[in-house]
Amino acid sequence: MRRSVLLALVVLGACGGLRAGGDAGGALSTRGAVEQFLAAARAKDRVAFARVWGSANGSAATTMDRVEREKRQEVILCALAHDESRIGAPTPGEGGRTVFSVELKNGSLAATGNITAIPGPSGRYYVENVELEKFTSLCRLSAPVR
Repeated sequence: MRRSVLLALVVLGACGGLRAGGDAGGALSTRGAVEQFLAAARAKDRVAFARVWGSANGSAATTMDRVEREKRQEVILCALAHDESRIGAPTPGEGGRTVFSVELKNGSLAATGNITAIPGPSGRYYVENVELEKFTSLCRLSAPVR
């Protein structure tokens, strides 16, 4: 029995099921938040995306209504479609925020805009804002939006 419990704990830990301090989401740094956010957007990984997108209150996965979050995610994920990214140097923003100039490339298309990270609970950082209007040219829809 004891061996089974120990094995279950090892498996859960390896799978990310157990995390120190709970399932805080976010990243350990502002740059890390932007990197994880863009990686999740590129992979269309909605779970990872919602864990690093958020506010001073924490991740969107735990603070935002699921239906509203999913609607917003679809728009943001489309706008942030990319196959290459370059994150510029950080600049300080208001209220502890950090702003990064980000260049995204999707095939022959390129766009540059700002992504803002904010400190949240438990020393974690979240992407709070994206200049979506700067990135919408990257969105390639297979069917027109009605």
